Amino acid sequence: SLTIAIPTFNRAQKALTQVRRLLSQMEEAGLGSRMRLLICDNASTDQTREVLEPLLLSQGQAYIRNEQNLGLIGNYCRCLELATTDFVWVVGDDDEVDKGCVSMIGSKLAANPHVSALFLNPRRRDGLTGGMLTSDYYPARWVGCFEGFEDAKSLLGEVHHSAWLWITGSVLAVDSAQRALRSTGNRDNLAIALMIPMLVACSGKWEVSSDVSVTMVEGGNSWSKSFYRRLYAIDIPSVLRRIKDAGYDFTAVPQFRAIQSRRWKSLIGDFRRRGVQTLIDLQRL
Repeated sequence: SLTIAIPTFNRAQKALTQVRRLLSQMEEAGLGSRMRLLICDNASTDQTREVLEPLLLSQGQAYIRNEQNLGLIGNYCRCLELATTDFVWVVGDDDEVDKGCVSMIGSKLAANPHVSALFLNPRRRDGLTGGMLTSDYYPARWVGCFEGFEDAKSLLGEVHHSAWLWITGSVLAVDSAQRALRSTGNRDNLAIALMIPMLVACSGKWEVSSDVSVTMVEGGNSWSKSFYRRLYAIDIPSVLRRIKDAGYDFTAVPQFRAIQSRRWKSLIGDFRRRGVQTLIDLQRL
């Protein structure tokens, strides 16, 4: 069984479009009670509740509104906590999901129900120009079934971590994801979205899909402009330490070693942008 969870905040129309798209795909998949759609509204102040709650309840689905804004990553974690099915797929409220994607996920999970994670294979689009960067993400040698820390470390030695950081790219076993949540610490850390799938992959079998059915937009959005330096100066180094404490050392992986070596440069850039908040985050995370 699968929960499709959509975290959202003050984007009623984008969330409505995504909900309608996914409800249609769920109906086409024909899995009925085996799938659940959940909206996790991060205390929106726009028309999100008025637009979405009646539609979801009329379809037998779930609308949850947080009492207060939990932050971007806090709401992602909330989606994982609220899932009561075997698997959970957290989907960005404006991410591009191809027709047939839900059916494909359902088929793969039915064929391999004991995986801890299914990593979707996105095409990459430039958020600034709109042009397509690549038609898929994973090299052919990394399509298929793998297991545990050594395979995860080998993959991340060849493939950039952005598809694991991107929440829509991972379908996770709920018990594994919720167990990983207990290791996250402060939920202001933006790299928790990377930490969770890394820990899940390290703990069991995982699959990389050959089907390309989602689009990952890179750059050109307010999130990346606002938080890029913080992510690489503070948040990723912090979760790498926590993952190492859990018994999985990724610090020798070239891309993560490079992040560590450039950390002071990133810290200076983040301090110039956000001032004392950088020092507060550095202490807290």
